[in-house]
Amino acid sequence: MADMPDLAMLRLWRGAEHVHRLGPRALAELLAEIGAAHGCSAAILERLAAYRRLSPGMIRVAGADAFPPVLREVPR
Repeated sequence: MADMPDLAMLRLWRGAEHVHRLGPRALAELLAEIGAAHGCSAAILERLAAYRRLSPGMIRVAGADAFPPVLREVPR
């Protein structure tokens, strides 16, 4: 994600937060659509298998359970 422009990254974060609020079915539908459209369903399934090794507690302890705050420079 580091190679994304700041605005694109912010849009990704906000979109991810929204899909998360919609629940697991919406997330599965989104991943299936992306996989079908780009021929990468197998890669998505591999990444999902890797993420299954993580627990919510592990993510929380690592501080990776929320996006960092968006900081903006305030003009003087």
